Amino acid sequence: PLEPGEYRVIVHRGPECEYSEGLVTIVSGQRVAVDVELDCIELPQHVYSLDPHSHSSPSGDARIATVERILTHAGHGVDFHISTEHDHIADFSSVVESLELTDHLQTIIGAEVSPTLRGHHNVYPLTPNDSAVNKGALSWWSAWSTTEVLYEQMRSLLSMDGSDGSDGSDGSDGVVQVNHPLGTSGLFDAAGYDRTLGTISKPNYWSDDFDAMELINDGSFQSYLPYYFDLLSRGYSISPVSVSDSHSHTGGVGLNRTYVASDNDSVSAVMTALKEGRVVATMGPYIHLTIDNEFAPGAVFTGGQSLQTEVFHPSWMDIDLIELYENGQVVESVEYNGEAVAFDINPSEDAHYTVAASGTFPMTPIYSSSPWGMSAAFFLDADGNGWDAPLDALE
Repeated sequence: PLEPGEYRVIVHRGPECEYSEGLVTIVSGQRVAVDVELDCIELPQHVYSLDPHSHSSPSGDARIATVERILTHAGHGVDFHISTEHDHIADFSSVVESLELTDHLQTIIGAEVSPTLRGHHNVYPLTPNDSAVNKGALSWWSAWSTTEVLYEQMRSLLSMDGSDGSDGSDGSDGVVQVNHPLGTSGLFDAAGYDRTLGTISKPNYWSDDFDAMELINDGSFQSYLPYYFDLLSRGYSISPVSVSDSHSHTGGVGLNRTYVASDNDSVSAVMTALKEGRVVATMGPYIHLTIDNEFAPGAVFTGGQSLQTEVFHPSWMDIDLIELYENGQVVESVEYNGEAVAFDINPSEDAHYTVAASGTFPMTPIYSSSPWGMSAAFFLDADGNGWDAPLDALE
């Protein structure tokens, strides 16, 4: 309901579609319908978007109902919603079905394990236990533990998952994700992770048994990015993800998303691709990288290679710069003009590479921030004797 008068109306469906805007006149006692057609970009086959961290009413600090959470994801064109409520396993499948959105959105069951002092961590996919407290979520407060044991307990929950015929007996088919790695609820600060020294000052608070880390959390990435590069350089295979961590109707929902290049849209295939690093973390553009027509992120290649870079985005999203990173440092920058970009890469020593796409101007009137996205790393084995990390492992 609105007061009578003239209104500017904007209709959009997230960062993969154009938008429509116009003026409508609202008359007292009358309903006004706005019919639009939105043109959407066509992504490469089997590329799916997901938000691996968001909240709704099962989380005590959320300000949005479960129905509205599903509507926000579906409305922004997200392909997979992952339930990551604080210390509570929630199944949203009945909500998706009741809203008749099964053709638009899949949901994966997970949980955010939220202990004090040890950072927050997501674990998915899970199966709810209707007879257990909080549907079987990990009761981390019941016994003090090391973070290593905490991760073991989280992976034991993954063994409950029976989707796609996999019993997940060792927890290897699921994902343990480090959330907002820095700050009072971040693993890296809790464990005293020092990039300069390559040390962990509080081993009791550390474990490297995680599959993914948040590279982008509601638009924040600058402070997390050096840690992602440092982990890669020390030989850790970590998938970067972009999440909204939204607790409301806004908070980056729809914009902050992770793209996964998967064999198909089954949960098991998407989880496998995510764990293998076949991902792009973004708040805006999708970056498609190939070497000899093979999807590059997550893969290892031998010798010099030609990297093909394509960027997918609607016209209202201004992308003006493509950057190639080698071992965490920008080694080549290209002004983006809408055409595919080729990078010739021929390192003398083993190295890891990522590509970022960015724009100077905000994505108004849809989103207020400027676009930025980065691929997960791929690896070049310079001499063909196996890829070696340039730095020592953390101590």
